[in-house]
Amino acid sequence: MTKTIQVIERAFDIMEHLAPDREVSLDALTAATGLNKGTLCNILKTLVALGYVEKNGPGNYRLSSKFMKFGETSSREKRITETAELYAKLLADETGESGVVCTLRAGRVHIIAQAQFQRSLMINPFSVYKDISLYHSVSGRILTAFLSAGQLEKIVEVSGFPGSEWDKINDLKSFEKSCAGICSKGISVMSNIEKEIKAFAVPVFDNEKRLCASLGLTIPLSRSNANTDKKIIASLKKNSAKMEKAFSREKLSQEDFIKL
Repeated sequence: MTKTIQVIERAFDIMEHLAPDREVSLDALTAATGLNKGTLCNILKTLVALGYVEKNGPGNYRLSSKFMKFGETSSREKRITETAELYAKLLADETGESGVVCTLRAGRVHIIAQAQFQRSLMINPFSVYKDISLYHSVSGRILTAFLSAGQLEKIVEVSGFPGSEWDKINDLKSFEKSCAGICSKGISVMSNIEKEIKAFAVPVFDNEKRLCASLGLTIPLSRSNANTDKKIIASLKKNSAKMEKAFSREKLSQEDFIKL
């Protein structure tokens, strides 16, 4: 049997008897938990001080909005993951290639979902998408280019300028110019001769046209030609638009994705 820490166990027992929409008296909590009032009051004081429980009047308690955000955050992350997985798979199935959905977390490219279509010659997504570069990848460049000016400055504070990873950029003006170029095209495309791959990525926005994520795809260079590339770009843009509608339905916004 797993050994538990008694005070934590008691704190959770107390919170299980509370709710955000109704108050519970100290006497009712004492009866429900079986704790003596001294112990119960000490734990409640700590929970109130931390902001997870609210005290209203003499001896009445309820769960706070801060506590409820735990459940909301978990629910949002689940919706984000499920939506990203769906469209990464739809993209992979539609193009016969490997797709990936990324966002920014702590100044780094964070993979939300990836999917691979099964065929004889395929890109290994676990090697291609492992430790995606912020500046030397199509996903990273899309996620950087469509940030606001203030957000871009925060990225520079955390990660510095791209330097050799992107057009030898070492000042903000040059950085903004390169970002503007990607924004005007609405897509980032890069070829890696050494790895024999070609990658594409487009932005995905929220209801207010703020960046949430990137939708990307990588193919072997041997399969790249004008006709194939055109179809891939069309598929990326189509599925990106569908993702945006899904984000809107799920009431997801930039704040749910981008964490600088």
